[in-house]
Amino acid sequence: FLVYPNPVSKSFAIKINDESEGNAVVTIFNSAGTKVMEFHVDLNDELLKEIPVNNLNEGIYVVQVLLNHKDLYYTKIMVIK
Repeated sequence: FLVYPNPVSKSFAIKINDESEGNAVVTIFNSAGTKVMEFHVDLNDELLKEIPVNNLNEGIYVVQVLLNHKDLYYTKIMVIK
């Protein structure tokens, strides 16, 4: 599970290397724990998704990825303008 670049000013990419197929739910939370963005993507052998952050304020955000309703991954990103 890789998120880059970090810190981010315009958009960041999520790359997930996972052998399984299925789907993923990507959720972004602000520092207060409020969900600010969520989307669903279908997986093949590798997921690469670019996420725009132009609608987010500066700060620290938590990126959560739930794969196939069972594997949960977290990381933090810093948004700068």
